[in-house]
Amino acid sequence: MKCPFLQEDRVRFCEISPVRKIIPRASIHEADQRCSSADYVNCPVAEGHLEGRAQQKQCPFLCESLVQHCTAEEQTKFVPSTDSRQSRCNSDAHRYCHSYLQRAKPTRGPGSADAAGGGVDPFESGDISVPGQLLFARNHMWLDEGADGSCNVGVDAFLARVLGEVQQVSFVSDTGSQRPSVSLTVGGVDLSLAFPVRINISGTNAFLRCHPEALTADPYGRGWLFEGTDPDANSGNGGTRAVDELLDAESARLWMLAETERMTRVVHDLHAGNAYSKENLMADGGVFCHNLAQHLDREELLRIFNLFFAPFGD
Repeated sequence: MKCPFLQEDRVRFCEISPVRKIIPRASIHEADQRCSSADYVNCPVAEGHLEGRAQQKQCPFLCESLVQHCTAEEQTKFVPSTDSRQSRCNSDAHRYCHSYLQRAKPTRGPGSADAAGGGVDPFESGDISVPGQLLFARNHMWLDEGADGSCNVGVDAFLARVLGEVQQVSFVSDTGSQRPSVSLTVGGVDLSLAFPVRINISGTNAFLRCHPEALTADPYGRGWLFEGTDPDANSGNGGTRAVDELLDAESARLWMLAETERMTRVVHDLHAGNAYSKENLMADGGVFCHNLAQHLDREELLRIFNLFFAPFGD
């Protein structure tokens, strides 16, 4: 499914002009155009190129092309249709384009239902959401697989709640078929995170290099990490695919509840007998607090991260 903000137009331009000016076909008034009439012979740009050519009804250097452009962008940029077929604009991956997210404002949070599927938050606090269209790994990463085989990978709201503010996102994996891996810097501690399933990685979310806070502020939207395709999506062999081992939203909601209880027990054990620390780390009637990582020292953070998130969770 292509992006609803993707517009296709026909444009005209002069093939020999030193400055290429793209003119949308719809905005052209033929009666006012020298290029599309026999008067083109008086064009100062064409004059030097007409020797030996028979006169025609319109300029032989007038070209017409099919282009696409994004109506969600402030500035119009025309892209030849032949060059844009493989872009995210023409696939389900457009749902993670920043321009689309800003204009469409799809709701993927607590108690929501977006175009790709419902997402109901099983937590009364409304802090940890489980969008219905996603698949979840047991190290709290998610996969969104489009009908066309396009994939996006990110971290879930549980991990976002634990980490709070992330100072830096460093992408370990490059393009190609591999497990998407990333390094997150939290409170000066580098934490390695890897998705358990291989995908054909085609790109990373460069937005996070300058805005790492988006990873946890909007984990199901602007905070996505990797994009690509599922190498097994079109295999047609009828066998079990690697993504089949991931949790669907219904299973993930129950698992997330159990994970919250497990995290609460771990936090209690870490700070048993320290009433002040408990008050800081527990909230909402005993559920661990937002930005838990800031209340932990290096050893405690690494212990919790290894128990829940690395390499593929328990």
